[in-house]
Amino acid sequence: MFRSWRTEPTPWIFLRAVVGVAWIYLGAEKLFRLPDFIENISNYAITTDVMWNTAVGYFVPWLEIVIGICILLRFVYYGALAVNAGLLLVFIGALAQAWARGLEVSCGCTPWSATESTNYPLGIGINVALLILVAIMAYVEATRPKHRFRGRKLKLA
Repeated sequence: MFRSWRTEPTPWIFLRAVVGVAWIYLGAEKLFRLPDFIENISNYAITTDVMWNTAVGYFVPWLEIVIGICILLRFVYYGALAVNAGLLLVFIGALAQAWARGLEVSCGCTPWSATESTNYPLGIGINVALLILVAIMAYVEATRPKHRFRGRKLKLA
């Protein structure tokens, strides 16, 4: 479950820390401006149901925080990367449908994009780059040699 940081190369520790802290920060920042984030979700006009938009608005920031913690601590690591990839695909789909429909919305993804109109190609490009980064993190984890505990066995008798 938890692997020692000593068995992991430094660049991957740094990458994991940056990605984990970024998700925690973005999720916490959305929680602090929750009414604005819920309004941004409703501006995408995916659904007109206020309850659905509110539920998504409350759920997504907490999900981002949990993803960040799991990546940072390497707890349920593959699951966190899979949910991370799924969330990024949903973000890409939401941006793409808003762009195709000609909607002028503020992304609400980051604090600096909360008030200005979304640059759709840039937003989609950033999410695709993050998706590639998550795929690289999963590949590195899957191909790294696994170390088993080789300590002394305890004698209980």
